[in-house]
Amino acid sequence: METSLAGMLQQLRAWVERTTAWRWVALAGGLGFGLASEFFANAAQLSLVLEFLALVVVSVFCGIWPTLAAAEIALALLWWVLVRRNRSSWLARFVTDVNRTLGHVEALGPLLILAMLLDAPAWVRFGGAAWTVAWGPNILDRIVIQWHWLRTQRQPTASWVQSARRVPMYAVTVMGAAALLALAPEQWRAMLPSTLAVLAGMALRLGVTYQGGRRGSGLVHRQWSKFSDIAVTMAIVLAFGYAAWSLTQLRSGDQTRHRLTQSACAPRPPGEPVLAVWLLADTQFHELRGQRSAANLPMVDAVVPVAVRPVVLDLLSGVTLDHFAMQYRQYAAKHPATKLSYAYLGDLADVGCTSEIERFDAHWRRFEPADWKGAPGSLLGIASGNHDNTFVGNFYWHPDWKSACELPKTVTEVSERLDKATADAYLSRFVQRYGVSEKWLPSQPIQCWAGKVEGKAALPMVSKVGMLPADSTGPARPVFAVFLDTGDAGLWQFGVAGSLGNLSAPQLDAVRQQVPADAWILLMLHHPIDQIGRFGLHRLGEIIGEWRSGPLGDRLLLVVSGHTHRSYWHPRSSAGGQEFAEFTVGSTTDPTQEAAVLELRGTASRPDVFVATVPAVHRPGMDCSESGDLDAAQCQALLVGLTDRCPAVAQDDCNFRVSSSQAMTRRQRQLANNLFACLGMPPGPNTLDPQVYTRRALERPEDRAKLVCLSWAASLLQSKKGDGWLYLDALHCLEERSVTLGGFSVHLPYGKPASAPTAVPVVRRQ
Repeated sequence: METSLAGMLQQLRAWVERTTAWRWVALAGGLGFGLASEFFANAAQLSLVLEFLALVVVSVFCGIWPTLAAAEIALALLWWVLVRRNRSSWLARFVTDVNRTLGHVEALGPLLILAMLLDAPAWVRFGGAAWTVAWGPNILDRIVIQWHWLRTQRQPTASWVQSARRVPMYAVTVMGAAALLALAPEQWRAMLPSTLAVLAGMALRLGVTYQGGRRGSGLVHRQWSKFSDIAVTMAIVLAFGYAAWSLTQLRSGDQTRHRLTQSACAPRPPGEPVLAVWLLADTQFHELRGQRSAANLPMVDAVVPVAVRPVVLDLLSGVTLDHFAMQYRQYAAKHPATKLSYAYLGDLADVGCTSEIERFDAHWRRFEPADWKGAPGSLLGIASGNHDNTFVGNFYWHPDWKSACELPKTVTEVSERLDKATADAYLSRFVQRYGVSEKWLPSQPIQCWAGKVEGKAALPMVSKVGMLPADSTGPARPVFAVFLDTGDAGLWQFGVAGSLGNLSAPQLDAVRQQVPADAWILLMLHHPIDQIGRFGLHRLGEIIGEWRSGPLGDRLLLVVSGHTHRSYWHPRSSAGGQEFAEFTVGSTTDPTQEAAVLELRGTASRPDVFVATVPAVHRPGMDCSESGDLDAAQCQALLVGLTDRCPAVAQDDCNFRVSSSQAMTRRQRQLANNLFACLGMPPGPNTLDPQVYTRRALERPEDRAKLVCLSWAASLLQSKKGDGWLYLDALHCLEERSVTLGGFSVHLPYGKPASAPTAVPVVRRQ
């Protein structure tokens, strides 16, 4: 049986290697799929998702260039050693095969990605990709054979061809990398390190080829069969195809899944707080006026739930943030003896455009008193987020980044790509203008060696929150907020930017010197502790250990993070062997549209921490914070009959299928026009400008609450779109208590167990 199976496999290998039938089938398949995507929506979606996946691969390689360089050099050097010793062990054969296959992937990869990104008809792109896979290796062999014939008038040996073909193969790699760089030349610094890493490996492998030929080593000429090459290539193509097909299958469900039954609230401590910090995160202002890309399509949204938000949610995000600013000022009025400030935990922007982050200048002012004259403000600091300096939070490099930020010619405003240096300049300016008087920002860029290569610097901040009063055991002690930049460049980074944060040693060393030895500490991050890379986590554990083991004992009050868009309580987060409490702040825009308030009571020796979520729209029995000025019943009354007067506003804008990014743009403009008409405003060229709605809410207070309610309803849709909801369903469920997550609060008396839920999520589900 085994002999028969081996014989069948040998016959199959011989047939595949000798015939060209499968190549014609592959070419016909590529051309056919390309033509189908011109006429069928499902095929068009699949082609767009293939483009998205190709760009994910490029972005991942841009992010892991130190690892890529180490792997390339290590594999090539190991091969060099084995060739010099002229060994024929299984390890030698395996390393030879890996290096050879790596060279093929490097040659074909850039060409296939270019085929996905070309501005050409789909049949040209996919036909070209299929032709490259089917005939590319043979073309290289023929070039080498012809070159040898012209020089010697003799046919070369097979082993000579296998060695000599490396030169044109690597030339193809270099040309493909250069073409990718040319697609977005302004982003050259993101792609250049990974390109140089590949070139380093190629140079070493060329040296090994020369060394093996000179020594007559069989290792350098030993090759996998062509059948194996074809099998590996086809396996990669099929894997990409299956992944793309999976993304195009929109999720479905019903409106009764995962309904919540109650909130989880720890009792609020008695007495007025001494200090309070309003916590905000993940507004993700989204520029809708630029060109859409494959990263902003509903198929991708099935995996990345913020790839496509309801248009109303993005248009009204500024209105919602201003509503939180009003609640902040109301809290200040209720607690006049409390020193109140606010902090932001990253992701101000979404796509990664300057127009998104520039909008914050006006919003910060609304957190200050009406008579604010530019004196030191109440902003403690900002923790930089991944969306603030990458394309849609995930791509270190993307050819559509520039066009996604470019505004129509009818707009006088200018918007550009928001890289790390530009984003940090904005954040520093905001903190200098609106920040508290006692703060620290680095005067020089803080860079590790990887950051110098990438042109990135970390942006930590340290600010004084206030003083806790003296007691019988000692004098008053300050409370400091430490903001760390988890977008720091590092040696070992894996995945896309949104999946993993990092902290470098230079950043932590700089911060270590700025925190007074007697200060209580609130640590502020964008990425939660469990989403920071291993080495960054180890470094963080070291500095936390210092804060907890000094002569004054444990000085770390709480770790606060964002990024996940949901509020969570982690009683036992850990870093570097240190265990501590962590609170994760929800998104101000996405469900459940929450901020949080952190209150400090007690004295210098025994601080008392209380944290509660603060919703945009209050729901009695489902929230733990003080009642706001707007609740679900009011929203229901404000929007009653809305769908009767404006039926178009309830049109589906999430679970629809589109065949191109242009269709996505047209659809979003249509939905924005519907909202304009519902508000009694004539549609025009600025319907996709969120600042129009923000000004409307400021100029017409009677519309402010209505717009906040519309935004909140859109956040309900955002949380339930995977279950097949439409905006109409969300509007009908505004007052229903069981639609979204309930609020929660936690009490942390110093030296005692926290009075808080111990499960995550912190609400029960039926």
